[in-house]
Amino acid sequence: FNAVRKTVNWNEQEAIFIDNNINQTWQKKTGNSASLNLLLIKLLTDAGLKALPVLFSTRDNGLVNSHYPFLNQFNTVMTFVVIADKSFVLDATDKISNYKLIPEKVVNSPGFIIEGESGRWRNFIAGDYKYKMTVAVRGEIDSTGTMKGNGLVSCSGYARNERCESWLKSKEKFKEDYFTNLHPFLKIENIMVNNIEPDSLPLEQKVQFSTVLNGSGDYRYFTINLFSGFDKNPFTADERIADVDFGFMQEYTLFGNYTIPQDYVFDELPENLSIIMPDTSIIFTRSLLADENLLNVKISVEFKRTYYAATDYPFFAAFYKKLFASLNEPVVIKKKITP
Repeated sequence: FNAVRKTVNWNEQEAIFIDNNINQTWQKKTGNSASLNLLLIKLLTDAGLKALPVLFSTRDNGLVNSHYPFLNQFNTVMTFVVIADKSFVLDATDKISNYKLIPEKVVNSPGFIIEGESGRWRNFIAGDYKYKMTVAVRGEIDSTGTMKGNGLVSCSGYARNERCESWLKSKEKFKEDYFTNLHPFLKIENIMVNNIEPDSLPLEQKVQFSTVLNGSGDYRYFTINLFSGFDKNPFTADERIADVDFGFMQEYTLFGNYTIPQDYVFDELPENLSIIMPDTSIIFTRSLLADENLLNVKISVEFKRTYYAATDYPFFAAFYKKLFASLNEPVVIKKKITP
């Protein structure tokens, strides 16, 4: 798998028919998705494994109708591998994903396995693999109202794939898209990215930052929603025609540790709370604990469903509105009154 995806370039064309025969694809080191994956199937079969073509319609192409299938519904072919009681879907055009993950562009969708005289349908589910982010932020505020801190953003599963792809395309745009543009009030002083190559490890992003707190008189305030991935609500429209299809379950955890100056006290803290969708498919929890001049924060958001029909959108949008309002509640500190 690595031999093909690391040495043969994909020409960015999704296809169910090859543009070169297998030998030419290997010699020219380039081809469309069908050519790369049929080459991979040939090599795996020669190695003694059961490898078969599987036809898909990618998420961008639309969902296939398995009751009334026709060839034009499909736009790509991938590799289906069976080893003992386990099976895998490999995409030779994907240079990033771990082999255990079903490729993101077809996860939780049906595929048609080319086997025997008539083939068979199968739904390819993500299983235990999620879009998972864990963030730890430490900030220290001085008496002038300047916060200096650092953050560690750890991305696993499909979150790792998304950010690795962005990093490899453009490091500058990566920094803009995930850090500077989303937090214009922060001065991002340094970003270090680790574990780009080993696809079995989380992608780590270490960030150093500083910011001057807003305030009025003896009061200052700051946000605890830093680097969480929840920066702007994408579901603000009153109505929606299309369904919401995330493709995978999601899990976000944010830890925060903030120190305020000795001459300040916590004046107003967001309350500890839980918000749950009516069907319990999304759960948001927030807990804060202040001890003298130290504040500890834990926020978690868990999505237990991957798909929300357009008919459910009013409930979904209402939940998102509450979610973002809660995430962006500020922490207020006040200067101590000197006798």
